[in-house]
Amino acid sequence: MPHASAPRKGRQGLPVLAAVASFLLLILAAPAGAQIDRAQVAGFVKDQQGGVIPGAMVTVVNVATKVQRTFTTDAQGYYIAVSLLPGIYDVSVELQGFKRFEQTGMKLDAATKVALDVVLETGLVTETVTVVAEATPIQADTAQVGRLIEARQIQDLMLNGRNPLRLPMLKAGVRGGTFSGFNPTDFGNGGWVINGSRPDENILTYDGVPGLRTRSSGANIGLPDVDSIQQVQVLTSSFAAEYGRASGGQVRIVTKGGGRDFHAAIYENYRNEGLDSNTWARNAGGDPAQMKSPPPIDFNQFGYNVSGPVMIPGKFNTNRDRLFFFWGQEWYVWNQEVNSTQRVPSEIGQGRNSAMCRSPAAGRAP
Repeated sequence: MPHASAPRKGRQGLPVLAAVASFLLLILAAPAGAQIDRAQVAGFVKDQQGGVIPGAMVTVVNVATKVQRTFTTDAQGYYIAVSLLPGIYDVSVELQGFKRFEQTGMKLDAATKVALDVVLETGLVTETVTVVAEATPIQADTAQVGRLIEARQIQDLMLNGRNPLRLPMLKAGVRGGTFSGFNPTDFGNGGWVINGSRPDENILTYDGVPGLRTRSSGANIGLPDVDSIQQVQVLTSSFAAEYGRASGGQVRIVTKGGGRDFHAAIYENYRNEGLDSNTWARNAGGDPAQMKSPPPIDFNQFGYNVSGPVMIPGKFNTNRDRLFFFWGQEWYVWNQEVNSTQRVPSEIGQGRNSAMCRSPAAGRAP
């Protein structure tokens, strides 16, 4: 006889638990990626007589996120801080019996290895010796040749079409295409010739991850909007073997990350034919309508970005120093008129004039 069965309550929560577990795995896995585009600071801590100081506490603080990491010098007075996100840092060193050392505003770029040796002065730990960094430290231990293009430079440049694949051409030795060319939808491999290499011998990465498809003639997997880019690093020669994958050059795009404070921006870039000059082809075509004005174009490029800490008030990341996000999207609407004026042979040139082909007696009555 039919009977009712009790519902199995244990199965109802499985989809929710699976979703939560997947989210946690993504969060935990995120710091492990793109280690190759991280920076490091290392050096020796010594006293005024040149003796090494073991056991000194070295603190490295990211100014934007306030994320703090602490290290201790070893028996040789050496310390090393690795896997640091590109950005501005404050570095402090302290030990009982010595004045506290602090260097502020140290700029670390992607894949840089900065040496910072510290000399501690005898005194109270409550006293502080502050050094303000004024420029990016020189990497004297590498023969790498390259150029760094930062977010401020990208914003100040008149980048036609806002296509970041044009930026590597600012580096000497890089050719291919036209920097001022209007091609916002170019999803190719950039077409760069770096120190004589072929375009398919170069590599493009986003935060250390290869961004070119191997099965589509090197097509780009996607283009970030320029407002989401923190810096573009172009390496042309003598770069370390850890990069690999390319016999030509390296173009490494590093995207922005969030900070302790919430920020948001919206933008719109609009272009029409109002300030354009007519093209040579339209002027030479002989059509009065085309000679009168440039081809109509209506181009709208708009988007937004939001960044800040991931937090739950009173429950998670209340100090806003553990997890951050940056989200940006961009669209474009592009309407334009494309004209093509071609010259064709006249009727005589085409052989369609029968009068030129008949004999003088043709058509006479017998």
